[in-house]
Amino acid sequence: MPVMMLLSVLLGAPTAAADDAAVRAQVTAFAAAGDARDLPALEGLLHPDFRVAFTVKGKPGLTLMSRAQYVGAAKAGKIGGDRRTLTIHRVRVSGDLAQVEGRLAGARADFDGTWTLVRTEAGWRLLQDAVVFAPRPSGG
Repeated sequence: MPVMMLLSVLLGAPTAAADDAAVRAQVTAFAAAGDARDLPALEGLLHPDFRVAFTVKGKPGLTLMSRAQYVGAAKAGKIGGDRRTLTIHRVRVSGDLAQVEGRLAGARADFDGTWTLVRTEAGWRLLQDAVVFAPRPSGG
């Protein structure tokens, strides 16, 4: 076992592989909670300063949503509730920040996203969901 890896294990420091796996698990849990409209799970995954920044494919403009607005929209049934397939293209961890690039493909819409996570005492939490929203035509 390499010396640095052994020291990480002995000192309880996270390894790159452990961080990568934990970050992937959080993004996967975030997608699943949104699909199921599992509000307690969703809220538990979000950092207090979480926000959404999204654009609609082919249209100008940026929409920002605070954590409260996002959770409120989920509670009202305006977002989530679609069965989507998550594909993670890339994970990059740098210290206490992580960035995940991926795609959520659903029956009603696709989302090309970049999710930013921050390490907290409670583990990795989603700080930002930046996506390009591409709704499917009706009946899609």
